Amino acid sequence: MEFSADLIDDRIWLGDFDAMINIIALDRLNITHILSVINSDLPTDINGKYTRKHIRVEDVETTDLLIEFDACYDFISNALAENETNNVLIHCLAGVSRSATIACMWLMRRYKLSADVALKRLTAARPVVHPNLSFAAQLYLFEQMNHQLDVNHDLYRGFQFERARAIYLDYDTEMNGVDAKNTLRQQYRQAFALPHGHAQCTVIKTYLCRQCRKELFTNADVSRHSKGIGLFDWFMKYGSDRCLKLPTDKECEETIFTHCLDWLMTQIDTPENRHSNSIKCPSCSTTVGHYDLNGLKCSCGRWVTPGFLFDVKQIEEKECTQLNIEITNKSSTET
Repeated sequence: MEFSADLIDDRIWLGDFDAMINIIALDRLNITHILSVINSDLPTDINGKYTRKHIRVEDVETTDLLIEFDACYDFISNALAENETNNVLIHCLAGVSRSATIACMWLMRRYKLSADVALKRLTAARPVVHPNLSFAAQLYLFEQMNHQLDVNHDLYRGFQFERARAIYLDYDTEMNGVDAKNTLRQQYRQAFALPHGHAQCTVIKTYLCRQCRKELFTNADVSRHSKGIGLFDWFMKYGSDRCLKLPTDKECEETIFTHCLDWLMTQIDTPENRHSNSIKCPSCSTTVGHYDLNGLKCSCGRWVTPGFLFDVKQIEEKECTQLNIEITNKSSTET
């Protein structure tokens, strides 16, 4: 039986499920440790001859592999350090996406490689490697975090928000029930932390409903995005421009988008469970904008996801002074 795994680093093999059950090849290559990245049961070792670690995950774009990587890295590193003859097999079902992502992260951290370089090196050793789009994005996020998981990093917070949004929007209430949907809704609410921290300030702008003068939000709630290039700019439709450090003079000032506000959540959580609708003033019910959890296109051409867009004709801007305003959810790179 041909061994369906490839040597991708010194004493580290990347393969599929068949490689994991090929006992003859495992023994011949002195594979002593097996890292399984698959959401299915595994065969039991009668003699307990292999040291195993099992990460139960699906090959879907809402899976967070970053959160699993530290434990995977330690498992591989300890196996190699135990003696000079141990070999490690990393596998999933096909050895293409899940296990390949873990293997790529290993190369990135061990050799301080960029995601592009690590992927090229991995593909040269195993040509079928092809992480799904989310896993590929997680590799670039891993690079931005300097090969270390930082749960307080702005980009990681943004990634977790996108996961919560996707899971919430894709959930089928009729098939899976309302109670679970309500649980997801609470997780979605918690994910609405600002993706970027704000420095302490003394002067802010307040935005009021033009009809009843009710305060709706402040400048600290505004969701900023880089300026697009016009009507047909479909670039970065899914909000990836948050990864770019663009100068402030390139920020769009044509429209006013906000992060999700506490009072907005009550309008999103309607019995109809709509994912797009008008935004109404919580005081007088005047329509002051509209939202779409799948994203809205700004007049500059950029997409903002999710989109909470306020109509400048229905709101009024007011400057005021407020002392000691501070939002503390900065990334560790800023502290």
